[in-house]
Amino acid sequence: HHSCRNRRCPQCQTRAKERWLAKRREERLPVPYFHQVFTLPHALHALVAGGALRSAGECKSPKRGFLFPLRTLSRVFRGKFIAPLSDARGAGQRLAEALADEKLWHALHQQLYGHDWAVYAKQPLGGPEQVLEYLGRCTHRVAISNERLVETDKTTVRFRVRATPGKRVLQ
Repeated sequence: HHSCRNRRCPQCQTRAKERWLAKRREERLPVPYFHQVFTLPHALHALVAGGALRSAGECKSPKRGFLFPLRTLSRVFRGKFIAPLSDARGAGQRLAEALADEKLWHALHQQLYGHDWAVYAKQPLGGPEQVLEYLGRCTHRVAISNERLVETDKTTVRFRVRATPGKRVLQ
């Protein structure tokens, strides 16, 4: 049993990742999915259901691989992402300095709308489970896993790394 709950602990993060994956599996619908990457100022990965719910309650599936044209999806996502920031400013909510200060907000707003937000979408090769596993590794990753640790003492940590060219292990 290991209950330090430190986000840098490989054992605790593995358990946290498994709990996170179990919850995501329960939420998953029996529909096709896409792995989408939205390139904001940083990359945002998402597992997106490949369909839309119509007002009558049935699911609409994509005709040609994707439900929406990616360029349109990029613009709509950017607007939907930025709109709540603008709404929060107008509602007088407590905000980060970059959102509260008028000049900083204007500069940030211009920067966010100043370039296209690219969207990359593909059907996951191994299905949605493969994407969930990938996202779980990304969200619950620790810098050095237990398998890579060689030796530790009060002042030193030695660990293995793989040298890319020859794929030999270094210590």
